[in-house]
Amino acid sequence: MRVLRFTNTCFKPVPSPFLLASTIALPFLFGAAPHADAQGNPPPLKWVWPSPEDTLEVDDIWSSVAVGSGEEVFLGSLDSNLYKLDRDGNVAWFFPTGDRIFSSPAIGPDGTVYVGSDDNSFYAINPDGSLKWDFATTAAVFSSPAIDSSGTLYFGSKDGNLYGVSSEGELVFSFEAGSEIFSSPTVDEDGNTFFGTIGGVFYSLSSRGKILWQFEVDGNRSIFSSPARDSEGNLYFGAYDTNVYSLTERGDLRWKFQTNGLIFGSPAVADNGNVYIASQDGIIYAIDQEGDELWRFQSDGQIQSSPAISIDGTVYIGSRDRRMYALNPLDGSIKWSFEADAPVVASPTLSNSGTLYFGTLNGKVYALDVGLGPQSRNWPMFGQNPVHTSTIGSDIGDPGLVLAITQQPDAQTIIVGDDLNLTVSAVGIGPLLFQWKVDGTPIEGATNPFLTIVNAQERHSGRYSVVISNNIDPTITSDEVTIRVIPLPGDRIIKFGTPFGTGPIRSFFSIAPNTPDEENGPNPLRMGRLRLPIILDGDGNESAFSFNININTNFFRTSFVDLAQRIQLGTVLRDARAQISVAELVPANPNEQMFSIAASFPITDEIGLPLDEFPSLPQGESIILELDLDYFQKQPGVPQPAQIFFARNLEGQIRFSEEFVPLILASSEGDNLPVNFSSEPIRVPIEGDVFDDPDRPSFVSVIDWTRIGRLVAGLDAIPTGLLFDKADCDPIDTLGNNIIELEDWQQAGKFVTAENLIVVAGSPDTIEDPLPPPPPPPPAPDEIAGSTLPKAQRQGTSEPSTILSIGQVTALPGSTVTIPIRISASGDEAALSFSLNFNPNLLKYVQTRIQNNVDGTFFVNNKQVSKGQVGIVYSAGISSRMKAGNYTLFETTFQTLSGQEAGSIEFSDQVVQRKILNTDIKQMKSSFIGGDVILTPGTPVKVVRSGFNNQKQFEIRFATEPGAGYLIESSKDLIHWEIEQWIYPVTDAYQYADPKSTNLNQQFYRVNEFGANQNN
Repeated sequence: MRVLRFTNTCFKPVPSPFLLASTIALPFLFGAAPHADAQGNPPPLKWVWPSPEDTLEVDDIWSSVAVGSGEEVFLGSLDSNLYKLDRDGNVAWFFPTGDRIFSSPAIGPDGTVYVGSDDNSFYAINPDGSLKWDFATTAAVFSSPAIDSSGTLYFGSKDGNLYGVSSEGELVFSFEAGSEIFSSPTVDEDGNTFFGTIGGVFYSLSSRGKILWQFEVDGNRSIFSSPARDSEGNLYFGAYDTNVYSLTERGDLRWKFQTNGLIFGSPAVADNGNVYIASQDGIIYAIDQEGDELWRFQSDGQIQSSPAISIDGTVYIGSRDRRMYALNPLDGSIKWSFEADAPVVASPTLSNSGTLYFGTLNGKVYALDVGLGPQSRNWPMFGQNPVHTSTIGSDIGDPGLVLAITQQPDAQTIIVGDDLNLTVSAVGIGPLLFQWKVDGTPIEGATNPFLTIVNAQERHSGRYSVVISNNIDPTITSDEVTIRVIPLPGDRIIKFGTPFGTGPIRSFFSIAPNTPDEENGPNPLRMGRLRLPIILDGDGNESAFSFNININTNFFRTSFVDLAQRIQLGTVLRDARAQISVAELVPANPNEQMFSIAASFPITDEIGLPLDEFPSLPQGESIILELDLDYFQKQPGVPQPAQIFFARNLEGQIRFSEEFVPLILASSEGDNLPVNFSSEPIRVPIEGDVFDDPDRPSFVSVIDWTRIGRLVAGLDAIPTGLLFDKADCDPIDTLGNNIIELEDWQQAGKFVTAENLIVVAGSPDTIEDPLPPPPPPPPAPDEIAGSTLPKAQRQGTSEPSTILSIGQVTALPGSTVTIPIRISASGDEAALSFSLNFNPNLLKYVQTRIQNNVDGTFFVNNKQVSKGQVGIVYSAGISSRMKAGNYTLFETTFQTLSGQEAGSIEFSDQVVQRKILNTDIKQMKSSFIGGDVILTPGTPVKVVRSGFNNQKQFEIRFATEPGAGYLIESSKDLIHWEIEQWIYPVTDAYQYADPKSTNLNQQFYRVNEFGANQNN
């Protein structure tokens, strides 16, 4: 289990994602040269994932990572998950498949990620980590996909087919190669594909899946290697006959080169035409365009990795000796080597920004800052480019989407001496080229998607933009953003502190500051109070100050009538009897409210005698004033079920200004002290609002409700403490309990419909490990009064108001069974959560469905199905409750595994905590009763496949008993079954062929025997 620790408070600013790993004082940081020193030491390690502090357990990594233009990283693991990491090596999301992932992912032009799995499926994953579609094969998908100019995807399967699938997940063609396909295909500009098979045949197919030509290697030995292709169309691959082959694009042999071992990995082709490939003899070979050896390098272990080549020709390759090597392209000498914690079999990926990524057999990913990106003319790495499209120079997808900016740089105002960090994200065929400009002039060496200026000065102020190109499409230019580097006059700063809530005030109707609704009259407003500290970080000789405060009245408001109570002196000034003067002013901006504030220590004491020593503020940070503000939330009309309500964005800016009163800080001698007045936008986190992005709205919507539900179900991880604070919604007060749970989900729903007033979020200053779940209550008696549910091991309190039970079913081995989850409800239940535990060696989880006559929303956490755990979180709906009585709530489908006798299914707290809540969001007494799946012997059935290509035929053969009848059923998904035929055979064997199967990609069958005394 991964344990997350948070130390952010609800209002603590989120650190910049571009904090530097070092403090080297260079004007610009960029990938201008390879990072290795003269002693051959390896380049800097940017990050390793999972980090030593992270308890996340990841299985072996064979997958080569794919890297997006924003340095986001995608990889598969043998733990069945596809992971996305951000540029700093943090998990953005992970997508679970049903089995191991050997396949390497590829990234489409719209950000869709494609990958195959050993669960007999090929997946398309949206950029946010949700499933776009999946395509079923009949065996594992080890091969990695290629993408052609139309967006069609090509990949092989261990079922012996090479598939062409459209970007919408529709089958374009399937080609039966006659043996398993591990090789990843290469595709040319016309959509022709090239790949090898375990049978030793190398194929070229047209874009419609027709054979153009085929080539057999010596002895028909296996081809695991994926072909590389140069800009002239020549092909290169290795085979288990120990040879490296070069073929023309027509399939003619150019040359072959013999190594000393079996070849598993794939070749890389440099811009000058030299070919690099490794063998399991532990040697990497350099071969020229004529097929002659240039040099060889011997590692201390087998090599199954493929090489990567940087712009300066350096060859990178991993070995089972746990090292990543950087080799000189001239003679194969070692430039440097980096030792990992485990063997390296995954092929390295070199990003356009000069970062080298690779995985290891202990589930780690390393990011090394090598300084230079990949070559681009031929085939510099596995998959040809960092996004692994496995093609050269092709427009992939809609030309309008080939090169596009997905994230613009942000305008910023920073203090002299701070670091300036600018970033841009783009999609397109790589390598993408970046050139930053300031005031229209290119910045020398600033050629990465991010720009960092260390120790920024006033001269770095200006208008910044970045030009992006890829040598294919017309160049595009980002928005021009203004960067202001403000001088810091001295060490003193007056600034706004972290705002905090003082609780709700009241609800009332008002026209201002919101615009009235022309049809429904004035908008009703929700009102809360916020206290804003004003802080001086001083030297210790300050004694007076004056400034203006401008308040955006679209979000905040205060009244001059009670201003004396609204502006409070800080503790230090109160103790020293400081005098304060406050005046309301008329600002130039009509959407602002403005006050002038001046304060000073008294010059004389109460009886008018001069003081011996003029008092001053202490050194360091101290609160000099506290300003109370009202903030508003729009509450549009009477809530209706399932309606989305829009609220005002509770985010505004309060700033210092000099419109009337100059910004001054004075010393005890009456001198003007240098000081910087720092204004930042004031953001008001709302309890329940789980958007951590400051550019996203701060109101609670049904999206927040859904996201909190996913957090409760364990489908998403919490990335930051701020998000944790805002999602941990205690229904009673403003403090959470350090656990995202069912109550928080229901409370967020009440916020959405404005049933409950939203207050400023609050939480403990430090959030340690989440609290452990409470111990299970003592077992209930075997008999529950009035219950008609079956006897079983019971958990829960005595006299429960709600009983949940798992139905007991009898099934055939190897069949699919649907098990009811029943509830005995009192009628006050609003939400529930529980986990199902089962033996994965006996049962295979398929799905959980809610009954048609049951309303509500539910989430299913199936990430742990391989461990026999499924979590379910359910809500009857916002402001709704479940109906009373005994009825089926869910149906859970399992596939029974052949040859077993029985499997139990129990409720547990393994994935989500077991709870039932009423409409007041209070926990109800409940009992949870498990059930059994009892398997009975059935009729042995054999399915025989025949036919060729699309003319597939399936025959069902099984032994029969005299006098018995049989029912043959078919299904596409193991869930919905159709009757095909009733038969009464007269012999001891029967064969049945389904004519519909000739047009279907996949069909499942089962046979039920029935007779005078039997109905299975």
